[in-house]
Amino acid sequence: QALFSDTAVEFRRLAPFIRSNALKKMFGQLSSDEASEFEDQLWIEFVLKTEDLSRKVDCWGADETGKTLGQKFKLVVRSHYRWEKRMDLHKTWPGKWSACHACMINASDDLKYEIIKERTAMAFQKAVEHIHVVGSPFELRDHESNGYLLTALLNSGVPVAVWVRQGTDPERAERWLQKHFVDHDHLDLRHLAEHVRRERQSGSELSGALVLLWDNYDRKLPEEDSFIAPPLQGEDVPW
Repeated sequence: QALFSDTAVEFRRLAPFIRSNALKKMFGQLSSDEASEFEDQLWIEFVLKTEDLSRKVDCWGADETGKTLGQKFKLVVRSHYRWEKRMDLHKTWPGKWSACHACMINASDDLKYEIIKERTAMAFQKAVEHIHVVGSPFELRDHESNGYLLTALLNSGVPVAVWVRQGTDPERAERWLQKHFVDHDHLDLRHLAEHVRRERQSGSELSGALVLLWDNYDRKLPEEDSFIAPPLQGEDVPW
């Protein structure tokens, strides 16, 4: 039952093999017939450092059936940097999230969303300044050669963004974004996480490539002392 309320697990000190077993035991609880109905309702959030936001956490195993976390659940990433800087972002992040929230409740026309192809930090920063939801057919990351695109996105207060990992065909990524961002009268933000999950289930080139940032300003991160204590290497996993 604890999984159906907010439960946080801190993975920083977990060795990979312990982490994998811990995840499978935790989420394996939801494989039973009695619990499977909750799969469509459960969201998994990974709070990550900026350089780790494109990490393939959605490709981690969820249970013994071979399903990944991203196939089984609505899985999103959140920015640890942004949470630490939330007081500095009070003029951008709360307002943009409020617009997203209003869109999900009232199908508001005020939401501004765009597929942005800019690859330099200055142009990208200007493009996202007044946008609420961003799609990118390229990987968003900070790099000395083309600037700090991901930091620019986070500082702009954009709460929802979809991009693809490096090595993905940008034309194919843009077609997917066009289908879910542009080819409608309104952005279907309420079902965006489900669209991403279905693509992860499809086995297509994009199934292991999509990253969904979903930074709900109103959803506070758990206090550090409320986290489930992680086991050290050699210790038994408590799940």
